[in-house]
This record gives sequence, C-alpha cells and structure tokens, in this order.
Amino acid sequence: MKSFTIVGAGRAGGALALALIGAGFSLDALIKGKPSLRSDLAKRLPPETLILSLSDATTISSDLLFIAVPDDQIKVVAERLAASVQPGIVAFHLSGAIGSDTLNPIADRGADIGSLHPLVSIADPISGVKTLRSGYFGIEGTDRARRIGSEIARKIGSGWFEITADKKPLYHTAAVLAAGHLVALLDAAFEVIERAIDPDSPRFLLPLVKSVIENLENTNTETSLTGPLARGDAKTVERHLKALTSSFSANLANIYISLAERSVEIARRGGDSETLKSVEILEELNIAKRHLA
Repeated sequence: MKSFTIVGAGRAGGALALALIGAGFSLDALIKGKPSLRSDLAKRLPPETLILSLSDATTISSDLLFIAVPDDQIKVVAERLAASVQPGIVAFHLSGAIGSDTLNPIADRGADIGSLHPLVSIADPISGVKTLRSGYFGIEGTDRARRIGSEIARKIGSGWFEITADKKPLYHTAAVLAAGHLVALLDAAFEVIERAIDPDSPRFLLPLVKSVIENLENTNTETSLTGPLARGDAKTVERHLKALTSSFSANLANIYISLAERSVEIARRGGDSETLKSVEILEELNIAKRHLA
C-alpha cells in the first residue's frame, strides 16, 4: 500500500484524496491553506490523518505527494516544501496547463516529478470521487512518475493518457472549450429560454444537452449536428438573429454568429448541407455582423 500526502483540500484535491483512500492508498497528511476544512470531507478522512498547514509540514516521508492548488501557487508551494521532502518520493501537481518542471525545487531533492491532471469537471469532493472514476487523467513527467501515474489511474478506475509538457497549454485550451466554455454557452441559452418562457425553463434544455452528449459518445460531430445549420435553413437562422438582436445585447447575437459559422463548417464536412444553402447562411451571418459592428 502506497502512502501519500496531499496539499490542497478543494474540489479536485479532496476528491483525489477520497478516491485514493477508496483505492487502498494510505493518507498520511492533508496540508491545507484555508483555516477550516469542509465538514463533509473531514468526516470521510481516516481519524489518524494529520491535518497540517504549510508551515507545520516539516517532514514529508510519504511515497507520494500531490499538490492540488491553483496553478499560480504550485511553484510557491514546491519551493516551500522542497526542504521537507525525503529523497525517492514521487511528486505530482494536478494542473492541466503547465508542465511538471514547475516542481523542479522538489526534483532537486531527489524526487521524481510529474503532473496528473483529472480531465473531468468536479463539482465537490464527495461527488467528485465518482466523477474521477468516469474520466481520464492526463499524465506527464519523468519515466517513473508516468508509470506510477498510470498505476494510480488504474487503481482509481480511471482511464489515462500521456501528454508532453510543450503540448499542455493546447491540451488545456481544449478542456476549457469543452467544459468551462460549455457552461458559459449554456448560461447564454438559459438566458434566452427564460425570456421566452419563465425562470424555471432552463431545465427543459437539459435533456436536449444530454442527448447531444450521448450522440457524441456514439458518433462524430458531423453526424451529431442537428438543427437549421445542419439543414441549411437560412430563413430560420434569420429569424433567430432577429429575435436575438431585438431582445438582447449584441453579445448574445455574436455568440450565436460565431457558433453558427463553425456549424456551417461542420455541416460542409459532413456533406449534408448543400453548398448553395451554406452560402446563403453565411451571407445572413455576415449581414448580421455588419449590423452589430
């Protein structure tokens, strides 16, 4: 059984700690930054777990160290903990955007270093355990760190893949587009449907969103694209733009236009939208852009 120490008790750090415990790992210490620990997380930790502050962590002799703090704090934490780390430890951070070399102060103490990024959206530490098991980890680092990272993923029940440090900014951009920007897009859709029906109406869109995700699990974007952009229905697109520009700020219309242009590209790739109809839609979108400029 491998022992571990984890720095950070937020959503990702807390979920990873509980997932590792559930997979048979032994939690030595949880190093937290905030004065208090979430009660729902605290009661699920083994009673012998040490709860420490950074200044209290004078010796870290666990097999594994996980740094689960915001990206701009990782290097600071690594520098503060470097003198406490025992040689032979394997240290990971959980960032998807930066490489493991941020942990070089710990590597200089004889540790292997890596990054173990959970490619899922974690709402809270408790439900996040199940979420971790359903997703993938992006793994990068030294040979030993990558090997142990893949073992961790397998024991938790997650999938995994390797990513090189130089590609992590691009990789993380894709993750933000698929997750954070999806939430922003749905927030825009919720605002529109609330104006059309009532404040409770966003729930009507959720089965639609889930059905799209299910389609994408079984096929590709070209086949999953539906609606007026897939059909080449320029008149309906025109009605949408008129409704948006008459009822909302230019921001919502610009969101619609940008995504509609991308949808035309998808439809053309799929071969289901006639070229003439695509041209008509693009002309309509260009007219709307000029009007909004």
